[in-house]
Amino acid sequence: MILTVLGITLPFFILIFLGAFLRFRNFLTDQNSTLLSKFAFYVLMPSLIFSKISIAPASELWNPGFVIRYEIVTIILFIFAYPIGSIFGQDTKGKGIVGLNMSYPNYGYIGVPLCLIAFGDRAALPLALIAFADTIVLLLMATIYTSFSRNGKTTYEALKLIPKSLIGNPLLLAAVFGIIFSVFKISLPFYLNSVINMLAEAAPPVALIALGSSLSLGVFVSNKTEMIFISMLKVFIHPILIAIAFLLFKGQEPLWIKTAILSASLPVAANVFMLATYYGSYIEKSATLIMLSTVISSISVPVVLYCILTYV
Repeated sequence: MILTVLGITLPFFILIFLGAFLRFRNFLTDQNSTLLSKFAFYVLMPSLIFSKISIAPASELWNPGFVIRYEIVTIILFIFAYPIGSIFGQDTKGKGIVGLNMSYPNYGYIGVPLCLIAFGDRAALPLALIAFADTIVLLLMATIYTSFSRNGKTTYEALKLIPKSLIGNPLLLAAVFGIIFSVFKISLPFYLNSVINMLAEAAPPVALIALGSSLSLGVFVSNKTEMIFISMLKVFIHPILIAIAFLLFKGQEPLWIKTAILSASLPVAANVFMLATYYGSYIEKSATLIMLSTVISSISVPVVLYCILTYV
């Protein structure tokens, strides 16, 4: 079992650290890394998601109980972000970004390829539902925090970010189109399908190298306690809460439960840095948390996957 887990997870983190090494050696510059990340996020990963969901049974696409369980945990983490942010001297807006760092997993670059390899193509459905619902809830919670900040965007401006983020998120759009193709049994011409499948196969390695090349330890040295504490909450407490939500309250398929727990164990999403930049708060610390949680998850994710495959 241990060798199976390492066989699944090690290649992912080797590719991430390869990207970091290439960046360190200046083989990839800031501009190259940005372009590579955009290509992975806007072209390759959507192809992967669409290719998996579009061939899935339409009957499995509706599962409100699954979404509710997962999002209750997201809201709980955001509630706890308030006292945790207070401990580290953050204002209300900063506490909202702390909440994002505690509850926003890296679905795009790590979650999608990792879950598909670990659990098979059917994991694309719960992943799509998690990503869709989580984006709405996370942005709503961040908006609530920001609306109470005197220096933040107005509530109206912050709320406008939600539909813009949904419409502009290629992963969500790919999931929506995949669902439409599945429900209405639409098939693409074979040559277009071949192109999408080729792009999908390239998605995992390119996305992981792009992620590694964009990471930075930033302000870690001067904020060790805060950075380590929040990273631990993300990679350990988040999956534990998700496991409690699904294992204590039955009614979901084992595959969906496994996907939810593994998704929650992922490091902080790169999108958190972009949201922190938009709100103008906790920017450098968010960049540092992305890097640190990714490093920690190279150990924690194999442990979580081992527990999932053994006990769930």
